[in-house]
Amino acid sequence: DPLRDVLAPLLPFQIANRHYEATVAMIAAVVLVALRCLPLVAVRRIPLSALMLLGGSFAMAAGIEGSGLSAWLGLQLEPLKHQPALLQLALASFSTVALSAVASNTATVNLMLNLMPMNLPLLSTVTIASSCDFALPAGTPPNAIVFGSGRVHLPSMMKVGFLLDLTAAALLVAYGWLYLPLVMP
Repeated sequence: DPLRDVLAPLLPFQIANRHYEATVAMIAAVVLVALRCLPLVAVRRIPLSALMLLGGSFAMAAGIEGSGLSAWLGLQLEPLKHQPALLQLALASFSTVALSAVASNTATVNLMLNLMPMNLPLLSTVTIASSCDFALPAGTPPNAIVFGSGRVHLPSMMKVGFLLDLTAAALLVAYGWLYLPLVMP
């Protein structure tokens, strides 16, 4: 990363690879506040509950990966490789949308791509499905932002979001089964 090579010698501390982007974002925010380009009032309006929600889902994903649970899940899902492709697509789509309801989409796609067999239509479907949860605030950053605004209440979000989740997963099965094989080998 060329930017990292330029910034690393200028910083008085070392940045771990996984924290590099977050550190750069925090430094940029501090500089913007210091230069008065970003008023401190705007920083106070950031919904910390939404940030904590997303941080918790990232922590959960790190725990799943670090504890070996993802490797164990991979072994448990091994028999699915012998199932028909349509069943694999359906299970992958619906389970990815469901998992992204309780974990961030980044964490979900990281976990699911490591569990899935190397099949491009299946991997593409899982990648898109990880951004298709609409039922809970932890699903995607837009969900957290909408929930953090206070204008959408959890029961409404869950009711409508559940129907959208089912619709999205079903559409992704069709997408992965009908369209992706035409454009991907």
